[in-house]
Amino acid sequence: MLSRDRDSHVRSDSDVIAFAEALVSAETGSSLSPPECALLQVAWSGERQNYDQIAIACGYSAHYLRKHVGPQLWQTLSKALGEKVTKLNAHAVLERHLAGAGVPAPRSVDDTRLAGELEDTTPPRSASMVSPTLRSVYQDWGEARDVDIFYGRQSELSTLWQWIATDRCRLIGIFGVGGIGKTHFSVKLARQLAEAVTGHASVPLPLFDVVIWRSLRNGLPLADLLASLLQTFTRISWSHRDIAIDDQLEQVMTLLTTHRCLLVLDNTETLLQEGEWAGQYRPGYENYGQFFNRMGETAHQSCLLLNGREKPREFTVLEGAEMPVRSLYLKGVSAQTGHQLLQAKGVTAPFSTDLAELIQRYGGNPLALKMVSTTVQDLFDGDIAAFLHQNIMVVEAIDELLEQHFDRLTALEQTILYWLAIAREPISLRDLCQDLVDAPSQRTILTALNSLGQRSLIERHQGQFSIQPVIMEYLTERLVNQACREMVQTQEPQILTTHALIKAQAKDYVREGQIRLILQPMLNHLQAEFKTSSLIADHLMAMLRWQQAHLPLAPGYLAGNILNLLIQMGVDVSGYDFSALIIWQAYLEGANLRGVNFSQADLSRSVLPETFASTLSVAFSPDGSHFATATTDNDICLWQTADGTKRMIYQGHTGWVHAVSFNPDGSMLASGSEDHTIRLWQVQTGQCLATLRGHHNWVWSVAFSADGRYLASSSNDHTIRLWEVATGTCLRVLAGHQNWVWSVAFSPDTRWLVSGSNDQTLKLWELPSGHIHQTLLGHTDWVQSVAFAPDGQRIASGSRDRCIKLWEAATGSCLMTLEGHTNWVQSVAFSPDGRLLASASNDQTVKLWQISSGECLQTLQCSIQDIWSVAFSPNGRQLILGGSDQTVQLWEVQTGQCTKRLRGYINGILCLAFSTDGQTLVTGGCDHSVRLWNLAADQPVRTLTGHTSWVRSVACSPTQNLLASGSSDHTIRLWDSSSGQCLRTLQGHISWVRSVAFSPDGLTLASGSTDHTVRLWSVQTGECLHLLRAHTHWVRCVTFSPNSARPLIASSGDDQTICIWDSTTGECLRVLTGHTSGIWSVAFSPDGQMLVSGGDDQVVKLWQVATGQCLSTLSGHTHWIQSVAFSPDGQWIASGSNDQTIRLWEVSTGSCLHTLQSHRHRIWSVAFSPLPSPSSPGSLVSASEDGTICLWDIATGQCQRVLSVPRLCEGMNIWGAQGLTLAQTFTLELLGAVQTHPPSHEP
Repeated sequence: MLSRDRDSHVRSDSDVIAFAEALVSAETGSSLSPPECALLQVAWSGERQNYDQIAIACGYSAHYLRKHVGPQLWQTLSKALGEKVTKLNAHAVLERHLAGAGVPAPRSVDDTRLAGELEDTTPPRSASMVSPTLRSVYQDWGEARDVDIFYGRQSELSTLWQWIATDRCRLIGIFGVGGIGKTHFSVKLARQLAEAVTGHASVPLPLFDVVIWRSLRNGLPLADLLASLLQTFTRISWSHRDIAIDDQLEQVMTLLTTHRCLLVLDNTETLLQEGEWAGQYRPGYENYGQFFNRMGETAHQSCLLLNGREKPREFTVLEGAEMPVRSLYLKGVSAQTGHQLLQAKGVTAPFSTDLAELIQRYGGNPLALKMVSTTVQDLFDGDIAAFLHQNIMVVEAIDELLEQHFDRLTALEQTILYWLAIAREPISLRDLCQDLVDAPSQRTILTALNSLGQRSLIERHQGQFSIQPVIMEYLTERLVNQACREMVQTQEPQILTTHALIKAQAKDYVREGQIRLILQPMLNHLQAEFKTSSLIADHLMAMLRWQQAHLPLAPGYLAGNILNLLIQMGVDVSGYDFSALIIWQAYLEGANLRGVNFSQADLSRSVLPETFASTLSVAFSPDGSHFATATTDNDICLWQTADGTKRMIYQGHTGWVHAVSFNPDGSMLASGSEDHTIRLWQVQTGQCLATLRGHHNWVWSVAFSADGRYLASSSNDHTIRLWEVATGTCLRVLAGHQNWVWSVAFSPDTRWLVSGSNDQTLKLWELPSGHIHQTLLGHTDWVQSVAFAPDGQRIASGSRDRCIKLWEAATGSCLMTLEGHTNWVQSVAFSPDGRLLASASNDQTVKLWQISSGECLQTLQCSIQDIWSVAFSPNGRQLILGGSDQTVQLWEVQTGQCTKRLRGYINGILCLAFSTDGQTLVTGGCDHSVRLWNLAADQPVRTLTGHTSWVRSVACSPTQNLLASGSSDHTIRLWDSSSGQCLRTLQGHISWVRSVAFSPDGLTLASGSTDHTVRLWSVQTGECLHLLRAHTHWVRCVTFSPNSARPLIASSGDDQTICIWDSTTGECLRVLTGHTSGIWSVAFSPDGQMLVSGGDDQVVKLWQVATGQCLSTLSGHTHWIQSVAFSPDGQWIASGSNDQTIRLWEVSTGSCLHTLQSHRHRIWSVAFSPLPSPSSPGSLVSASEDGTICLWDIATGQCQRVLSVPRLCEGMNIWGAQGLTLAQTFTLELLGAVQTHPPSHEP
């Protein structure tokens, strides 16, 4: 395309693009993008096209061109040319400037910056600076620091540049003493290499495709490093549990071969063992040697750059002047560079022999010079000669320098530095003040921080304080050594009283680092001193007994530190006496605290055991300070986001709570439950303000309107209800879905409501009329979650078809389908700015998607079997998610790191089965364990572990010493009941395994799952023999008929049917209908002629198997029936219910002979003893969510015995304990804690 200017010179598009490219490069240092070039071409052509027309022609979004590309381009050109440039006048303006001025030369950012920062010249042009047309390099800088100020080191930079860019070295080490500037130098080098290009001038290519920086200062295990590298390359959050480390290493090496990657590892000395010959690895880190060997010996096109204080032993063998492995020992800076450093610190003296001597005396160590500069200024008024004359602080090693600096500090400054070393990451002034024992005034603390800043010992960034890694390492070692000395030499250790060795409420990865680098090294010292763990424990407890006797309730961390040391050692502290002690920062989650005496103790800032079941819904408060969880133990819990402390428990529902939501001002919570009700709660007090009734089945979802005036709820009854919050009045019932309605969401302007259903559709409802505006079709399975974008223009939906769909709200058209999950998508949530979408799935992952492109930016491996709910924090920086394994997790969005895991302990018993001889009872429960009980004893004789979620069903083989267990972890396990060994794990179901049953000959196992299927397995081989599909909903129960010749299988489910199957062919022979809701349990009579069933409709039905006829319906229960069973003689039926009762029915008459009551929670399972005997006094056994097993005499209806597993805190005394919220106290009591006044010691 040509244009003729006023001087009749013909200018082409390329002339104009080149001119504009020069202008933009001069102004911004970057080049024109393709859409900017497209806009310029249209503007230069003189054609009056609007953005919509341009978009069609060039293939870009009109919105993108109009809102982003155009404004930025015209603004840049206007600034460069000194006059306003628009799409309409661009031709005239550019033509005028083309005629009257030359093209300015492009400016390279690096050329100008390096000129002032380096002593000599820039690196050789063989690897030139960044080109304006160069495609971008993927850069992940991790914790790398900024290097805006950089002096000297030009010779070293040139050497390294030659090795990497020209010689293509594969493994390079930069070594030197602490504080010499290795990190700063390598960041500068890496950033230059990230901007470097190679190749022909007309087709420049980046020197590296990928640049990755990682710090090892916290001793990162190789498995975690490799997972991080794989995450960077694949944008999937890997865990070392996902793949063997050798396979991880192979994948990383493959990626480093196919990509040109610069990988920088900082602080490699943390991998190496102290007290041994140089280069020896710490236990557990030896596999780094294999990695370094592979990097040095294997042909690839990447480069690994290491920074450390000493060489790993591999370098001795592999390095050489002409080899691809080389090392550079970084020495002190030159006198000229040292002068520049001192000037930057405020030492204004001109260059002199005294200054050169000062730099030489400290070996040119930049960190040492920074600290010395403070002393020269503060104590000698900048007089270097006077300082040198005093001959002080003449040290040869940085540790000696740090020690002399440390000894000069005030006690408060030393204390603060220790706390910064313990924290291991920047902390705020508020947190620091809270940490200090007998903290002085905040003004005094600020004075101390200012003093430390002047000494160059701390750094401040965005209101938080931290220390350099070399100082952190020195202080950590000093802390451990001093604490060990005090612990051995005195009953009143100072450092253990004033400092916590770990911070219990810190982020998980920080606390794990504190354990690895502080707590465990202390135990290693003590082990060397006392030889045995029992002697260490005796010594630690003697210290506590002294404190109890002489300094009860004295503020400090001693008791918390000792308790953490005992638990880290694996000491069973059950029965220990910690009364009348300050126990701060103790991490007690999961610890066995049975019988521990915490009476009159202060447990502030400690992490205590929690009890909560699976989490079905999560929500952040509007200000982000708290979050709420709804659980399968019928409760809603309120948690403090900062430290994970439980603040409130809201109780009142009588069924699982599937939904929770805050109102817009955060004063109120709404919850929806399986008990068919919605409750409104006052957040601050926990008071139930209203109970909204109207739904006829489970409530799945609740949502407030943006103004808080209205609440929407959805239910299994196929309807949505609109409620007025102020009055609790149901304003309208929205009917239109043909099945369960899983999820509802208001549009931001409250004009619309969207819903998702089992009928595979979304519906958009107009408000306030309640008319269906549109039905959105596209999903091929249940739609389980819907969400409106913050701007109201898009809707997101997640489905069991494993897809997420984005819809245009105005038209109902599907904008894109996001694929990547490998199991059901349970929950979707938009980020507050609308740029990201989070999706949670039963594949144990949460994915973060970019809305504009549909690209999956990150996959978080969450290790939760089924993730049911996900939510963004109001600031968009955190994600909270909950699921099926009694875990709630908080994740950082930016880093993809899990910062906190809340784990709940419950001991509910979900299933039971008798062995064939009736002597052994097998149970499974919420603690993921299978237990074998000898009914003559009160305790289990064996506990089988391996499942990672609830054990929902157990069955004993009628012919072998085998038992089977089915779990919410989607697996079935076969166990040797004699040895407890897991013989085989059967995998195939993609959701909870609800039921397992052996065939009469013991050769086949049947399983039923919430994935709607029944599977038949070969017990001998583990092969899946048949996959039976007939149910259209969850399968709750499977059972074999007792006919061993050709047994039948019965299965029941939430589709309200019972299917009768031929176990040999897998054919569905008959479907029994009559129940009006889900059927939880079925059982054959001993002769196989009858079938009994029970379910959500609260009735027991008796069926004739041959005809499918319903013989009778037994009524009496007032809640769902979870379990039914025939007695061995076929005369009795037992039914267990959520109404906390068991009913005994006479088969011949249908009359209820006994109602058995003892349990305090829902009854999950009932079973008759096959062979009553003297050792089994009760012939009926029941299991409950209350954690107990009751043995009943069916003749009298009396409970003969109660069996239970001791709870985590059974008998723990918290009488008079301080620092507990009401919610925490209630939780501990649920776990077995008591409040018992200690006996008086008065004479």
